[in-house]
Amino acid sequence: MKIFASTLALCLLLVLGLEAQSPTWSAMASPDTVFVSDLSVTSTGTLFCLGYYNGSKHLFSSTNLGDTWSRVTNDSLIDHQPSNSLLVDNDDIVYVGISEGVSRSTDNGVTWSYTAASASLTLACVTSARGELYAYGPIGMLYRTQDSARTWTVSGTSQSHLVADSAGVLHAVNDGDGAVYRSTNNGATWVQTNFGLGGTLVHGLTPHGSRMYASTSGGGVFRSTNGGISWLPTNAGVAVSDVRDIVLVPGGVLAAGTWGGGVLLSTDNGDSWTAANSSLSDLFVRDLLALPSGRLIAVTHAASLFRTSQSIAGFQNPTSSPATFALHQNFPNPFNPTTEIRFEVPLGGFVSLSVYNILGEKVATLLEGELPGGSYTRTFDAKDLAGGVYFARLHIALHVDGRGEITKTRKMVLLK
Repeated sequence: MKIFASTLALCLLLVLGLEAQSPTWSAMASPDTVFVSDLSVTSTGTLFCLGYYNGSKHLFSSTNLGDTWSRVTNDSLIDHQPSNSLLVDNDDIVYVGISEGVSRSTDNGVTWSYTAASASLTLACVTSARGELYAYGPIGMLYRTQDSARTWTVSGTSQSHLVADSAGVLHAVNDGDGAVYRSTNNGATWVQTNFGLGGTLVHGLTPHGSRMYASTSGGGVFRSTNGGISWLPTNAGVAVSDVRDIVLVPGGVLAAGTWGGGVLLSTDNGDSWTAANSSLSDLFVRDLLALPSGRLIAVTHAASLFRTSQSIAGFQNPTSSPATFALHQNFPNPFNPTTEIRFEVPLGGFVSLSVYNILGEKVATLLEGELPGGSYTRTFDAKDLAGGVYFARLHIALHVDGRGEITKTRKMVLLK
């Protein structure tokens, strides 16, 4: 009897562990709409989406994670037809682009105020660094507001799929040539940053700390570690080359929506990806939304909505340990000021990853502690160091295998 109980308990633990690592999906209630064109969420979990109702576009909201929806009927929104742009800023102000300007709500969509603009605006993005909003205007103009959409000024020329990184630098995709561009002066001028992408069609860009991810058609996922200047594919586990959207989930998990391959998750900054499609009946995913709770919402090609049944913040890639010890060449190299260092440890042990200058002096400790077998990536930020030659040194003290200690070194070049 004790053996049976112990076996049953072990089975339950295994099942619960698998469920924690394999999120399941369920279909959500859909608002009275034939096409969901945009989806946003506040920090308190209130959902907003734009969609069609009786042939016209309207705003819908949900306070129960999409179990039920209600149409926003405030007069300031009815009198001015909503466009296809919806945005929530860092202060939970909800903005809806309309034909003559912008409507905004500061109370979770209960009341709305209308701000006229000199042109019809399509909301583009909000910067995390300064809290500014950007919007596309007519004839290729980019507009900016610094007072929560009360006044707008022309900032520069517009690009598509606009995002801002943590430093406030703008990144965008040009629909005309499909190339990636970067602006450090609020869109006044743009510099093409397509190195490594080739002629790949880019759907969108996703900033994540010092990294940037590009979802592409034909090339899968690309990653940049130097502010979007150069790119490298990172497609381990990506079976479908058409990736439509990438989002960051609270807790550090990356989620990618693919066209035909469902949803992929990564816990190692995109080094490897794992499919997470349990009960997801439509694998053609065009948009993803990460909720504050760590759950995911997927919008499929037919505007169907699906939601994970639990948070994926604790998801772990079920990858096997690598076969050999390895310290890979950093990328990019040469670099300025950041680069990524990838290494592999097949056996558990005490691992340290440090950086030394040409005189043999330690200038940075990137990692020092116990690690299980696996593949790892660390970012080296040399913004406070002089240009020159540096060395990444990986040292492993093994617990097993009788081989004692292993040390590997790679040469890196910092250009300033």
